Amino acid sequence: MPKTQKTIETPMSMYRGLENSKRSMLYGGGDVFKPSSYPRILLVDDDPIFGKIVSRSAHQLGASVTYCENITDFGKLSDSWNDFDVAVIDCNLGFTNGYELVDYMEHYTKKSIPVVLVSQTKQDKKKRWPTTIREFIHKKLGPFAVLNAAFEAYEISKIYEDMELTNKKKILN
Repeated sequence: MPKTQKTIETPMSMYRGLENSKRSMLYGGGDVFKPSSYPRILLVDDDPIFGKIVSRSAHQLGASVTYCENITDFGKLSDSWNDFDVAVIDCNLGFTNGYELVDYMEHYTKKSIPVVLVSQTKQDKKKRWPTTIREFIHKKLGPFAVLNAAFEAYEISKIYEDMELTNKKKILN
């Protein structure tokens, strides 16, 4: 009986295993979620290559991205956090973790900014997520999967905002 070889799952082997429609969507060749208007995205990631790839991909689609590579850049933007529509934050930042950053933002922003967490490792299922986190995306899925999640989180937040306004109008009338 021949020995079975242990297969190692790599991003490329995972890519080959995807259905063609998913493969083209994730890697930019096909359908990308089209929001009604493109959001202003705050991207916080200590990996400059990933940051540049996501920023360029977003600009190709028409979205505006502000990229922070470190805590200093992030802190300089504290006065303008409310100007962003959605945030994409790495879970494992060199200077802190993404969960702490999201908690900090929730405490100091006037509006609830939806957040998409990204990571190269598996999510911590035991971790309590802050309420603004909408999705967790693995970086190996590529920049367009990350942007799709951000666009969808943005659209869903707009729906909730519209529902809240409608309910407030009903209460006032």
